[in-house]
Amino acid sequence: MRRILTVTTALFIGSVTADAAIEITIAQVGPDVVITFDGSLDVFTPFSNFTSTLGAVESNSLISLNGSTDRMSGGVTLDSGLWTAFTTGSGIPAGDTFLFADTVIDAPSGYVAGNNINGSLTFLNMDLVNNMGFTLGDSGAFTGSGNTINFTVVPEPSTTAALAGLATLGFVALRRRKS
Repeated sequence: MRRILTVTTALFIGSVTADAAIEITIAQVGPDVVITFDGSLDVFTPFSNFTSTLGAVESNSLISLNGSTDRMSGGVTLDSGLWTAFTTGSGIPAGDTFLFADTVIDAPSGYVAGNNINGSLTFLNMDLVNNMGFTLGDSGAFTGSGNTINFTVVPEPSTTAALAGLATLGFVALRRRKS
């Protein structure tokens, strides 16, 4: 009985939830680039409020403003240099407001740390690599001020399937050559 209690206590203590983070996925979807985000912020103390509709991705920042927003108070310092996409406006925001840059984080009006944030930005008729400057397979994180923003750049599903098909053909050809 004592052993069960010890194991249960260890599991309970070890199951404390991991730090919150915003997960960003950048993907080519047909002729468009779609950036989705989902997660929560660990720290958020708002100090100003404004309303805007704007979608853009810039070097070291993402702007998805879809209505009223609160800006996190001073002291935000996110590590930068982790993606170097070209400045690209004309994104169509959907879902929650979310913005981050080197020294700024915005969230929906009335946001409380720990609440979920999710939404997307769609860039019509844009190429992930040639127009926006992303590198397929790239990933990283912007961290600072108690928050983490992770990103991953994924190829279009048909591209992944084509690459898997080529790898399979190469493997079959290699096996036939050896026999």
